[in-house]
Amino acid sequence: MYRILTTHNIDKSGLDVLERAGFEYSVDMSAYQGILLKGRDINDMHFGDDVLAIARAGAHVSNVPVKECNEAGIVVFYTPGANANAVKELTLASLILASRNIIGAANYASSLSAEEDAAAAAEKHKAEYCGSEIAGRTLGVIGLGSVGSMVAESALALGMKVIGYDPYIDVASAWNLPGGVERATDVRDMISVCDYVTVHVPSNPGTDRQINRAFLDSMKEGAALINNSSADIAVASDVKEALLSGRLSCYVTDFPVAQLCGVKGAIVLPHIGSETLETEEKSSAMAAKALADYLLYGNIRNSLNFPNCVMPWRKRTRISIVNFNVPSMISMMTTIVAKEGINIENMLNSSRGNIAYTLIDVDAPASKCRRLVDELRQVGGIVRVRLIQGGEQ
Repeated sequence: MYRILTTHNIDKSGLDVLERAGFEYSVDMSAYQGILLKGRDINDMHFGDDVLAIARAGAHVSNVPVKECNEAGIVVFYTPGANANAVKELTLASLILASRNIIGAANYASSLSAEEDAAAAAEKHKAEYCGSEIAGRTLGVIGLGSVGSMVAESALALGMKVIGYDPYIDVASAWNLPGGVERATDVRDMISVCDYVTVHVPSNPGTDRQINRAFLDSMKEGAALINNSSADIAVASDVKEALLSGRLSCYVTDFPVAQLCGVKGAIVLPHIGSETLETEEKSSAMAAKALADYLLYGNIRNSLNFPNCVMPWRKRTRISIVNFNVPSMISMMTTIVAKEGINIENMLNSSRGNIAYTLIDVDAPASKCRRLVDELRQVGGIVRVRLIQGGEQ
């Protein structure tokens, strides 16, 4: 039976998956093969040799020591897309907040508690909170992945004109992109004609600080900008300058930066994009399923540090191998298997960076593969070898 260390804030949906898989789990374990967590920081945790995988219920894994996991052959799972609908809905709310001054109007109405006739006072001042409708306006969407494509589809339904930009769009995202979205080939040309721009790209060396002075100067005068992706993609000082000069009418972000808090025109939210009951449920279940599929059958889906590698389980004896991605490894593996007189029925190999992963289904009972596994473990460059039969190690 596999033992899983969990954290207190894992949704019941994830724990239910572990139970159905026949796993034992607890927040207090001294020996375990997997870890299922949400926000707990385990960068300083020591992992024993028995730890095979870590599953993070969330889209970011800064709280997990990925480099150390690579070296130890520990697979790190995460849950991309589980929060997509929640972030989409927050982005739609951000569009309205950027156009209608709802926060200012609500704050003013709250101040009327001492007024004898609050309704009359409100009627007198309501014109000060006049805004704009988003129907008929142009929205630019940068990044057309799971969130961006959903935002584009909803914006079209709300009567907006939508232009999308994503030079790295994959086939799956392209198929999901609504037909009414106009494709842009140059981001500067696109943002120069948009009334609203929303950014949905991951933080990486290619995207960090892309919202800078040059970007903001290319935007349409008085446009609004929404960033519910990452604090690192925007230069806070440049955004502040654009707001104070009036070039940018509003900046809505889900990432608090002290430099922008309290600045006129900046609406700063406390990182609530994924804080929905539905996201908690989906991400916990998704992380637990990925963890169970790997422990029971050796399959890898949605790993941050390992390649996707999924082979149908046909109740055969299976060998899973983690190795460094260097030449001749596959030939060495197959030679060792052949030397033992064991037939390979199915095999799948994939790599990602310096890590490679191989699944081998053999036509032999597990009892006849023990020596084979021991030999594979002696090969230089092989980090971990597991023998799996019937969902058991």
